[in-house]
Amino acid sequence: MEKEILLLYTEFEMNEKSFRLYLLQVRGLKESSVKHYFDAIRKIETFFPSFDMYNITSLYEIDSFYDLELLKTRLKNNPDFVALDERGNRMYSAGLNRFIEFATSIGFSSYENVLSLIDTPREIPRSMIASSSMLPRRDRIIINQVISNSHYRCEIEHTHSTFISKATHNQYMEGHHIIPLKVQDAVSTSLDVYANIISLCPVCHRFLHYGLKEEKKGVLENIYRQRGERLHNSGIMLEKGEFFDLIEYGEERRALVK
Repeated sequence: MEKEILLLYTEFEMNEKSFRLYLLQVRGLKESSVKHYFDAIRKIETFFPSFDMYNITSLYEIDSFYDLELLKTRLKNNPDFVALDERGNRMYSAGLNRFIEFATSIGFSSYENVLSLIDTPREIPRSMIASSSMLPRRDRIIINQVISNSHYRCEIEHTHSTFISKATHNQYMEGHHIIPLKVQDAVSTSLDVYANIISLCPVCHRFLHYGLKEEKKGVLENIYRQRGERLHNSGIMLEKGEFFDLIEYGEERRALVK
């Protein structure tokens, strides 16, 4: 199990650029303030070797709320960090708190489509190239940010309702990679980005995986119209035909694994 968690970290590490854009574009901070937070986070990372965190060396590698809370608890219980934080007027815990606010979508509701403000290309982690068969855990930060940004609605049909999730106390939705991670080797930048993830109800999620090709075509055309520019801004530059072909190829590869 620990090996699987380590692979998930290396394949789906959080993007430092997105956090910077969040502070600048969403929270409206100045570059000087952003620098202070990043300096604080770098100092926090010096404590990581003493924690049992699956060889994590950077805050931006943490990909789940569970492990983010685990880190916060271990820092809080570390006397050396507590003393350092007190001497620094809590600047280090403030840096961590800003990242937690980003991870938990604080400030996202102020914009209709806040994630479009922080779309950015991401490099493909080497482990993703080597193995694209790992399935992300349900508490992945990036997935939950996308669902929160959708206001917990299905992005294919907003009127679709599900049930109240005990985890979020909002309507239950699922995250779906539009272009499957199975075809990462066909694209030069990471597919694990905001623009390539969509919030769906369970029925629409399964429709995109198991529905008839001719019935999915109109839905996928609409998704391309809505996400084409954002995909481009994230380094995924595809014409509509290429977009359709990659999705079909990804589903074929997914079916072979089952």
